[in-house]
Amino acid sequence: MSVSRADRRLAPAALALVWALAGAAPGLPAPAVAGAGPGAPTPLLPTPLTPTSSADTPSSLAPALAPSLTPSLTPQAVPPAPPSGQPAPLSPDLRRPPAAQPAAVPGGPATPSPAGPGPRGDRIEVHDLSAPDANATGVYDEAHGGFGADMWSGTTLGTVQKVMPLLPAPTPWRSIARLERKLLLSVAAVPAGKSAGEPLIRLRADRLWAMGEVDGLAALLKGVPEQTLTPDLRARLIDAALVAGDIQTACQQGTILKSRVPDDLTAAKLQVFCQFSAGKANEAGLGVDLLREQKLADPAFFAAADALSGIAPGKLDGFSGATALTLAMARAAKLPLPEQAVTAGMPAPLLRAIASNPTATLEARLTAAERAEAVGAFDTEALRQLFEQVTFNPQELSGPLSAAGTDKGVRSRALLFRAAEQQTQPAAKVEIISRALTLAGDGPSYFAAARLYAPQIAGLHPTPDLLPFAPMAVRSLLAAGRPDVASAWHGLLKGASDPAMAPVAAGLWPLLRLAGADASVPSQALSAWRKARVDLPPPVAERRILVGYGLLAAMGDKVPAEDWLALYDNPQPAAAGAAGPLRPMLWHGLRMAAEDLRLGESVLFSLATLGDGAFTQVDPTDLYRSVAVLRLIGLEGDARSLAVEAAIANGV
Repeated sequence: MSVSRADRRLAPAALALVWALAGAAPGLPAPAVAGAGPGAPTPLLPTPLTPTSSADTPSSLAPALAPSLTPSLTPQAVPPAPPSGQPAPLSPDLRRPPAAQPAAVPGGPATPSPAGPGPRGDRIEVHDLSAPDANATGVYDEAHGGFGADMWSGTTLGTVQKVMPLLPAPTPWRSIARLERKLLLSVAAVPAGKSAGEPLIRLRADRLWAMGEVDGLAALLKGVPEQTLTPDLRARLIDAALVAGDIQTACQQGTILKSRVPDDLTAAKLQVFCQFSAGKANEAGLGVDLLREQKLADPAFFAAADALSGIAPGKLDGFSGATALTLAMARAAKLPLPEQAVTAGMPAPLLRAIASNPTATLEARLTAAERAEAVGAFDTEALRQLFEQVTFNPQELSGPLSAAGTDKGVRSRALLFRAAEQQTQPAAKVEIISRALTLAGDGPSYFAAARLYAPQIAGLHPTPDLLPFAPMAVRSLLAAGRPDVASAWHGLLKGASDPAMAPVAAGLWPLLRLAGADASVPSQALSAWRKARVDLPPPVAERRILVGYGLLAAMGDKVPAEDWLALYDNPQPAAAGAAGPLRPMLWHGLRMAAEDLRLGESVLFSLATLGDGAFTQVDPTDLYRSVAVLRLIGLEGDARSLAVEAAIANGV
């Protein structure tokens, strides 16, 4: 992204404030951007990727594509806005992403001039067209939620190749996943410089697969020019298609893969499945026999192949080593996969494949669905629908709290959800929801429960008789990305006549402020919030205060010096974990990227700095810097989402 000279002069001074933990991030004007030059990647028909707020894609940060490179969009290409009163989606829906946008051909012919032919005698020169660069392929242009064609401007290819494998994947944090998804799927010119590793398209595909972003991955790879689609990328596209249930694409790509790599065993196994799918059982049977003769060690494949042949399968314990292909075959064969098929460390896409398989046992689907939803690979509403399929007797539904006390498994969680959903009395409903949120504990499991129950909580009216539930309602709604509804519950707390509610309301104020739901900074708000933490162990309170102050400062709120000085009298917070060996290099990279307002590189280093661990293990300084840099480069909505998740995870 190109920026104005004035903004480049301001950036170092602003960055100095970013690197001072006690300082507030400056309110810089958004950097101006020049239009994209010739050779920018050409979008075809992108579908909007909804940002968290209008600040996610500020107009001043949007380099307009040249008219000759800009597609003509029909109204049908843009989905309608949500109905009045409903929140905009917080993450892009990539379950049906648009076709990927191939890059413009470097050195290709210029657009013909409308002025007519040149003077008589001009010669026509013919040049061979260069192959399109697969690394510049993308799904979203800047006008529709991407980071822009020049997001790598000023960044070297070697830097991206070294840091991109460090991106967290999978991640339970929706704010991080949203940023990473946009980074990996944006239409963008390839960074300049010498290659220092794997091709960029390969690195992007690997990260998307690890995230469980199957549909975005498929859309990206379908846009790669055929002549540049390497066997490993084609195999990745096949896996994505199999998980998504797109057997036609998988078989088409498998045929090409086998023709180009005849000895590839995966292609041979896929050919067998495709023959079964096409009704060619005899040919498929010959293929199975040939693979058996080769002593292929894949019990899941042979169990599914036997079932497709009409042979009753034996025990299905071989699916502990399942692949995208064997899971697709099991689904076609209607095999009742047991819960044991969901193994520890199973990749997110395979969790999605089991969760969405109607022939797998309900226990297997529920276990896979919970884990896949936790990392964003399975839709929360689809998980709710699975919970609806669990059957309970009347006694269980009438006494869910006692039943949940003896069973800590997924069936217990489904029982609480069903009981709360069927409960018509608000007081009884919030009692069940409170138990479910409490049992979820801290960390990612709490956020998953908050998302699960958000519609039920949003459907309640914050009346005085529900006052005891208000603090939990505020926190869980913010965790689920519903600050609009959380504000009403916070208002109930602030207006309560019970003086004991005043410190409770003060304790929640920073979360509302970070979420953008509270536009004002009440007098003495920080002092009241800090004093509300006196009942905590000193190291725990100290860390929460440091994280809270740092995130507020990163979002532009001025934390008075006297509030910082009060921390010197307290013990140091508990250690956040040992710093990794790459931490100093990541700090340096983040600083350099932010100093020049390099958008893609700043996001890249921010995500790598945060890593794939729990927010409670991230140093408060790293949280501050990452949020402040995102805000500095114009991604205020993303910065706000990250700040809220980090604050709640740390108990702020």
